[in-house]
Amino acid sequence: MFLFMIPKNKRIAVLHPRVFEVWWAVNMMIYLSYILQNKWNNVALYTTKLNKDNFIGKINFPIEEISFRPKFISYLIIAYKIRNYEIIFAWNSPMHFVGVLSKLLFRSKAKLFWWNHHYPWYHTKKHSSFLLKVKRLLEKFSVKYIDVLIANSLYIKSSLEDIFWENNQIKLLYPRCRDEFYNLTPSKDTKKTKINIFTYSRWVEWKNIKIVFEAFSKLSKKYDFNLIIGWEGKQLDVFKTKYSNNKNIMFLWSLDDKKIIKNLRDADIFLFPSLVDSFGMVVLEAMLAGLPIVWFDFWWVSELVKNWKNGFLVKSDKDFISKLETLLKDEDLRKEFSKNSYHIAVSNFWSGVFEEQLSKVFS
Repeated sequence: MFLFMIPKNKRIAVLHPRVFEVWWAVNMMIYLSYILQNKWNNVALYTTKLNKDNFIGKINFPIEEISFRPKFISYLIIAYKIRNYEIIFAWNSPMHFVGVLSKLLFRSKAKLFWWNHHYPWYHTKKHSSFLLKVKRLLEKFSVKYIDVLIANSLYIKSSLEDIFWENNQIKLLYPRCRDEFYNLTPSKDTKKTKINIFTYSRWVEWKNIKIVFEAFSKLSKKYDFNLIIGWEGKQLDVFKTKYSNNKNIMFLWSLDDKKIIKNLRDADIFLFPSLVDSFGMVVLEAMLAGLPIVWFDFWWVSELVKNWKNGFLVKSDKDFISKLETLLKDEDLRKEFSKNSYHIAVSNFWSGVFEEQLSKVFS
């Protein structure tokens, strides 16, 4: 009923600073661009860094890389090029500033949308360097020229409302997985004799990978299970060395959608030890495969994981290990959580919900 609210026959510019890797935010940007293009809009993507090899066959609308030194020159050129567009979607910082520059310097009349997929950490008190203070001031000024702020979770929406309280156009737009993940089902091979525990992420420091290996170290003495870990990161390197000869741990050196889907289908439990993710797309992908989740308990996590319904929300490292052990011991509980995970995912995060929310963004 809301689809008529999505604009048609408009010139739409989508801005992203770095279209280099096919990460979740970039995939969301591409998916949104396709929806807008399929409504007979003229969509074009502008970036300052592009790896075309990673996007062959993934993008069928114009994409332009503008890369000069200093980067501010690139931003000015993009601001000039988009001056005649009717709608501008700015993805990551500093592209929202580019949209504002287009309005202030080149008299753009476009409706400007700013997508936020993570907490604006530079607004916290502990980040108080001179440059970040300048950025905060510029952002408080610039947000007056941004028509709609888009949040990818209720948590981000609430955070933006606290920071930019004077701007009441803050709308919710939940992210959506790629189409192939919606073909996953929660059915598992009941003839397996060994449980598979799966986790994957970009393993930077705050992703907290160490607790996964602490859990393995303690629980593998009592239970026979496999631990499969996907993707790369500096925090993972030391564990690759330490456990390189352990037959119960598999490191996936590279990971594409096919490998992710295969391992999700083979898995029985999904661990997400991150302390910072404000949504967690990997969790949604795991839920579509019907996996019980173990994640640390922050209030934004409850948008995906319901404690004792489709997984466990834990308070401490000790609790993380304890709840994982509960799932290892109780097959019936795993089956119950599995059904609930799949149901929550397909009920709240399917394409119809996305398009309804997108319509409200434009309303």
